[in-house]
Amino acid sequence: MDALDVLLISERQESALFEQILLHSSNNVLATCVTSDEELQAYLAAKHPGCIIVDWQTEVVTPELFPRSLARSPHMQGTFLLALVYSPDQLHSAYRAGYHFVLTVEYTRATYYAISALVQLVQERWALRQQLLHMEEALHAARQVESQWISVLERLMYQRIPESPMVAHFSRQSALWIAERLRTISPSYDVDLAQLELAARLYAIGRLQLGDAELRLPVARDGVPTTYGCSRVPESAAEALEALTEYPQTRRILMAMYENCDGTGFPHRLQGWQIPVGARILRVVVEYAELLWRDGYDPPQALSILQQLSHRIYDQRIVLLLDEYLATTDSSNTDRLLLPCASSIWCREWLLAVTLLLWLGISLSRKVLYWKHRTSSVFATTTVWIRCWVQCMCCERGICKQLLRSVPILLAACQAQHRFRSALAVLCSHRMDRRFLPLRADQQFVLHGNTRCGAPLEERR
Repeated sequence: MDALDVLLISERQESALFEQILLHSSNNVLATCVTSDEELQAYLAAKHPGCIIVDWQTEVVTPELFPRSLARSPHMQGTFLLALVYSPDQLHSAYRAGYHFVLTVEYTRATYYAISALVQLVQERWALRQQLLHMEEALHAARQVESQWISVLERLMYQRIPESPMVAHFSRQSALWIAERLRTISPSYDVDLAQLELAARLYAIGRLQLGDAELRLPVARDGVPTTYGCSRVPESAAEALEALTEYPQTRRILMAMYENCDGTGFPHRLQGWQIPVGARILRVVVEYAELLWRDGYDPPQALSILQQLSHRIYDQRIVLLLDEYLATTDSSNTDRLLLPCASSIWCREWLLAVTLLLWLGISLSRKVLYWKHRTSSVFATTTVWIRCWVQCMCCERGICKQLLRSVPILLAACQAQHRFRSALAVLCSHRMDRRFLPLRADQQFVLHGNTRCGAPLEERR
């Protein structure tokens, strides 16, 4: 155990005697006496004493105000304050000022034993405080490691499930809002917000054991697991979070997330009030968000689907609160949350215009005009590239159903490429040389120096 630093603030001649008493009263004690304000400031700047003894008749500090001034220093928290008084009035004033213990000065053997017992008590208190500080540091380090592992799990979930970042973000905000509203309605709906937030962050942790084909499927369709692997999702989530002993409600929420209100859910067929409140909240907000980002529904359509199933699968009160949350949320914030790039209509029109202009620009290139045998491959490659780009953009933004409606228009334009080339040839004949027009089937290229000209084989022969 480290030595206990004791600071004595006194200008009396007996202060040296009192310092000797402190040194001999207990082992492992370092006593220091200061007699001026400069010495006091230098000492406090260099050390953190475990005990400060203030003589009530000192002029270095104001004894009545010293505890308040010391409390303003964060690094001086936990220091034991002892006052040496000489009268009953000073005794009451010292306790009223905030000193932990007050000792009446009497140079007798009883005072010596009192000081000895008091110093031992302060030593034990200081040792316990040091242990507490070490435990707090270790706990803080453990929480940081725990937070890092949770972040790793989130990253794995984000990599395997593309829509999970948006779903988790929306679920955290809406679930906390609904939980606070339920708490104001009835005390029986009380739920730990921190554990509910963690459950929303790791809502899909149980799906990581699924294959790539099953990840794109909903876990439950109409309250029934989609596949056998999906029926194991709640148990897999509980097993993955078994090591997080500080979050038991999070495990229970993810375990009971797919229980239906009528008792037809899985894995334990709980019903009604048997399902934890957090699980009922998370089920509604997660499936609403998945209808938006995974299935491409509009917000009114997704909410209508939940309302139709609210009597059998979902808690009707939570569905109503979700509708209230969507109504009270700012429109600009909702648009940014639901559609990160822009509204679906604007993005669809913009993307359609860009794809058509891109296709038109490639078709107007000189290669299309005089490369007869490569025309079809250029159009096919352009069509495949644009379609892949549209699908990637739509999957990234979560609006694939709306944006992919523009792809049939593009494909129809590509199928009419021959008619377009014929019209283009007529258009270009007024501004371009005839030798750059598309050739007929019975023509072939003949290079004459730096020029390319095409003529029928019969004419050249």
